[in-house]
Amino acid sequence: MKVKFSFLIFFLFFSCYTYSQNWNLIWNDEFNGSELDTTKWIHEIGTGSQYGLYGWGNSELQYYQPQNTIIDSGYAKIIAMEEPNGIIDSWNTAYYYSSSKITTMGLHDFKYGKIQAKIKTVDGEGFWPAFWMLPTNGSWPCDGEIDIMEQWGNSGLTHTTTGAAHVGLCPFSQGQHAYNSFQNSLSSGSYADDFHIYEIRWDVGYIAWYIDGVQVYFLTPSMFPSQYTWPFDSNNWYLMLNLAITSSGPNSNTIFPSQILVDWVRVYENVGLTPGCTDINAQNYNPNADIDNYTCEYVVNFVLDVNCSSISSPNQINISGPSVNWSCQSNYILDDTNGDDIWIGSFIITEGNFEYLYCSDNWSQSENLVAYGQSSGDWSCMPITDYTNYANRVIDIQSDTIIYNSWGSCQDCISGCTDPGASNYNINAFHDDGSCLYNTSFSVTFQLDMNNFNLPFTNPEINGNFNGWCGNCWSMTDYDGDNIWDYTVFLNSGTYEFKFSTDNWTFQESLSNIGNCIVNSWGYHNRLLSISSDTVLDVVCWESCSSCLYLGCTDPLASNYDANATIDDGTCSYGPSLCAGSAITGLSVSDIIHDRATFNFDNMNTYDATGAQVCRVDQIRIKYRPVGTSSWSQKNMAQPTGYDAVTGICNSTQNTAKITRNLMSSTTYEWEVKVWYCDGQNSGFVAGPNFTTADDCPNVGNLTAVGANPTMATFAWDNSNGAYSFVRLKARVDSISNPTGSDFFQIGGAGVSYGIYTKNKQNMVPGETYRGQARTYCDPNGGPYRSPSWSPLVFWTQPTVRIEGGISIANLDVYPNPSRDVFNVAFTSEDVQDLEVRVINVVGEVVYTESLQQFVGEYTKLIDLAENTKGVYFLEITTNTGVVNKKLMLQ
Repeated sequence: MKVKFSFLIFFLFFSCYTYSQNWNLIWNDEFNGSELDTTKWIHEIGTGSQYGLYGWGNSELQYYQPQNTIIDSGYAKIIAMEEPNGIIDSWNTAYYYSSSKITTMGLHDFKYGKIQAKIKTVDGEGFWPAFWMLPTNGSWPCDGEIDIMEQWGNSGLTHTTTGAAHVGLCPFSQGQHAYNSFQNSLSSGSYADDFHIYEIRWDVGYIAWYIDGVQVYFLTPSMFPSQYTWPFDSNNWYLMLNLAITSSGPNSNTIFPSQILVDWVRVYENVGLTPGCTDINAQNYNPNADIDNYTCEYVVNFVLDVNCSSISSPNQINISGPSVNWSCQSNYILDDTNGDDIWIGSFIITEGNFEYLYCSDNWSQSENLVAYGQSSGDWSCMPITDYTNYANRVIDIQSDTIIYNSWGSCQDCISGCTDPGASNYNINAFHDDGSCLYNTSFSVTFQLDMNNFNLPFTNPEINGNFNGWCGNCWSMTDYDGDNIWDYTVFLNSGTYEFKFSTDNWTFQESLSNIGNCIVNSWGYHNRLLSISSDTVLDVVCWESCSSCLYLGCTDPLASNYDANATIDDGTCSYGPSLCAGSAITGLSVSDIIHDRATFNFDNMNTYDATGAQVCRVDQIRIKYRPVGTSSWSQKNMAQPTGYDAVTGICNSTQNTAKITRNLMSSTTYEWEVKVWYCDGQNSGFVAGPNFTTADDCPNVGNLTAVGANPTMATFAWDNSNGAYSFVRLKARVDSISNPTGSDFFQIGGAGVSYGIYTKNKQNMVPGETYRGQARTYCDPNGGPYRSPSWSPLVFWTQPTVRIEGGISIANLDVYPNPSRDVFNVAFTSEDVQDLEVRVINVVGEVVYTESLQQFVGEYTKLIDLAENTKGVYFLEITTNTGVVNKKLMLQ
């Protein structure tokens, strides 16, 4: 029900509380009569043709007429209707829709202040409701335009509202106009579901937009291109309300008649205060200002690391965003004079949220944060996103600051040593900065074959200039009794001389003329060793540069193959070949889900009666493709192909299955298998049975999360996207007291089974803000068959005090929040009641209190907490029916 009270009561209210007010109501219309008040409003009539405009300059399809505005039950109703017979305008053009537009032009105009309207808008394709302002006797666009609210209906819900300010040059021509705008979207529902308060707060060099008392955007002159003059400090401005029909027109689902409802329109002036920047540390500090208008400018240093990105040799990198109309040429230019791929820039930027992206060389390259967020699930640095088409960074500027970013990522670009072989290898580093350090001491293993040594000995030993030729101090061992001895020691990098001996020099090698593994100096012949890494030396024979020689059959395909033979003695014997290119058998597919399947086949290795392997599989190849396409993908098992008589390599792979990932869901595939044998023969490709991958596992629908009480959050969702097995939920802190976020925590343990659509989470922190997501699994055991990604984030704040009964205050607004000193508190008491306003610290101490007896109307107050300790506080408003509270952050 609308609150109705007399001008006298309102005047007395403001007279009594002048000290605590910022705003004084100077004009309003509550639409309480039975017809439009013509002392406040006039009707625009027609199509704009009387001004030389076609469809009011936007090719709109409606004819404005007074009878489409009705005052009824305390509301102004602006109604859009079909006109089957058409209405003829001054250019003899028929218009088949009618609506209405009311304006204060010529009656009332304003400059600066708080301008509000409480409106319930409309769903439907083609509808274009607006609440906006133009300058009295101004020219467009050089004298500006302020759009407080605009919405464009569609076939679904109207969940986005916008606002904008236009500037330009006169006379207008193409390319001589610019505007700066925002979009504010609901997570669910429509703006047409209920009334909302659309508002600007306007002062010298500053306009801020509010929705239901919450600031959603602001503008200053520096946020427009430099060729345009800021026109919003000139002229007086009049108000307009209208419901237009867009040039694209309604569709078959658009309902006529439809209407917007306007509950009231109010204009306030700022009382007796000089606005400006009150922060002595800001670049534009105004010592004469006694109220901060949120226009303080600070030095912001950007540091952008591109070392971890794939960006290709940019000549120039810019910071782009709505403040420069997304230009990527002459604004916010970063510099990399030392060529280290870390680009820096220092700029003066107005306080508040600064939306931006990095780009290079006039948009030849730009960050793709959508791709990063979709692949990583990390959207922490880009809160302005629809998770599909755009994702932009935002910083809240409240002081001089340094911003560190990594191109295309929310993670830091960590530089360090990326070589696992280095002593200072950094597993977390993405970029090698050339800092790798390497050990100078390495493991060296000596191996000596004594099978050709025919004299009695106990232990071979190693002697060299690395151990002072010490005799038996480096004695070798033979653990497996094959007369091949070894010894392992750590040596610094370098070149050494050594030889083998036995039993403290009882016998020693004679190394003259044995090959190129020795060095001859000063009449001595020694082995030569160069060390620069961990090394296992080849087995060598006593007094030889190579291994000992053994005669035998060296062909692995022969029935009498000798694995120890090093020289083939021609004794190899062969049975008949059993391979003959045998076709692979047993083809089947198992474990099919949405993105993977397992190909199965028989083991084609065969053996003779003695157990010797006579048919060896060397390589298996699988190729597969969606039915109806021409390009194959393939998987190989085992490399290389063919028997190598020199190295003796042949795989003899025993694999009988291959899992294949990254398939497309809901797709029928064909596949074939080919096997190569070690004798060089192959089976040719053999077709397996076609198979169809499963549908994507559907994620939950319409996920919501609310603070059911101060320490419990309730999650709810539905199965509107389809059935699944269970859902997992996660959440994390996401508040101004913890701006970098924290680790996600699980909700519901291993998951919530299908058929249950709600889950409570206890032990939440009162007053804390959280973000949460959901992901479904279609396999009851978990695993990879799950929804392709987590659901879009939902956000909520836990209440701090349980509210019993109804709430009889509205439009609660606290700004700025966080603040360094002063908080502006505003709300409306819609009934006459006793109120108590308190501010409490985290340990329950009252730091501010005020009692209001039999209060009704709008309350505004400056609460100064500058002398209090920095941290979290709670605003409590006790009404006749309960307690309303809000968290304050004093920085």
